[in-house]
Amino acid sequence: MLQHKMAAKHRLTHILLIANLILLICLLSTTLKSAVLSSEMLLNADASSVVPPPMDVNHSDVVAAAARIAPAAPGIGSTNSNGFYFVHPREGERDFYEVGKSHQTDKVAAPDSFGGCIRNDASCTRPNCTRPECRPWGHHYDTIYQQRLGPYSRDDVMPFQFLEIGFFQGGGYDTSFFQGENAIRSKYLVSNKVGSHFV
Repeated sequence: MLQHKMAAKHRLTHILLIANLILLICLLSTTLKSAVLSSEMLLNADASSVVPPPMDVNHSDVVAAAARIAPAAPGIGSTNSNGFYFVHPREGERDFYEVGKSHQTDKVAAPDSFGGCIRNDASCTRPNCTRPECRPWGHHYDTIYQQRLGPYSRDDVMPFQFLEIGFFQGGGYDTSFFQGENAIRSKYLVSNKVGSHFV
């Protein structure tokens, strides 16, 4: 009886081994066929089917488009006595830095806070910050906001929707910066007390 069970186990082992070998051969065959097809496709492909044809580019159009998208940096701002660069509002635009200061947003905190950090670097080194004003020392967003969003702060802009995520204490400096009568404002307020909602 014991010999009969041993023989049955050996037969089952042989059957499983043969099934695994057949499966392995099928996988290898498929892989080899795929490799052969790929190499044949590469050999039969001519250069025009692999590389797109060159396009004629009018370089003056490219330069003009780039100037419309990103105005050249020289001449759009100035550096104050503390070494901070400020982008000046163009004619008809509101001054984001001044608006930001009136709303206590940390997006304009760098010029006022960074000097103290420079004088006492240890007080601003994480995780041991001792002064809360050091937390946003790197925030100097007004240059980006003024340069990129300044045109939308004019009174004569077409209607648009502005979404800002995470207002400082729910404060909306955007309502002062974007005062156009047709502006539609959406603020996504995130607060542990209030929850998240659109205003």
